[in-house]
Amino acid sequence: NASTRLMGGQVNVIADARQLQLDRWLPDLPVSVALLDCSVNVSSSVETLLNAAQIQNLSGINATVNARLGVNEGTVTTQTQLSNGQLKIVANAGQIGVNDIIPNLPATIALLDAQVNTSGSISTFLNAAQTQDLTGINATVNARLGVNEGTLTTRTQLNNGQVDLVANAGEIQLNSVVPNLPASVRLLDSQTTLSASIDSLLL
Repeated sequence: NASTRLMGGQVNVIADARQLQLDRWLPDLPVSVALLDCSVNVSSSVETLLNAAQIQNLSGINATVNARLGVNEGTVTTQTQLSNGQLKIVANAGQIGVNDIIPNLPATIALLDAQVNTSGSISTFLNAAQTQDLTGINATVNARLGVNEGTLTTRTQLNNGQVDLVANAGEIQLNSVVPNLPASVRLLDSQTTLSASIDSLLL
């Protein structure tokens, strides 16, 4: 469903969609993905919209997109806001089996829950898509994984081109990861920290 209102040179578009099986349009997806529900609200002047189509300048467009996806028996919810040239995205995911997405993993892995927060100017995001330059994007990713009946929690921050990662793991059976071990080995607990520039990690 969609409705468009034009008044005084301003245009407002509201659209809703639900229960769309995305595998039909994206047949190469490794798992089943469905758009459970989605709402879109866009407002701008007509002149700004016409200019945006020509020069990819979205700074005068305000938009909100809320979506909920079903992914491999789990869910992903996203909230996206574009206002005054600034883009903010919040995404939450949970109960997604990873082995169906990456089938050759040596362990059973499930994404129990995760939250992603990212923000930056829309021009920075558009430039990053072309150049992989992420220095103007700020992001925080918190994730909890189930790994071989144990858990792995991670916190990752991207700020001004610098990546900081803290990972904690516990009660993970290692024999399936390293099958030739001469004895039963379990990782009781560990902590890993990493700090590096995003450029060095992408090389």
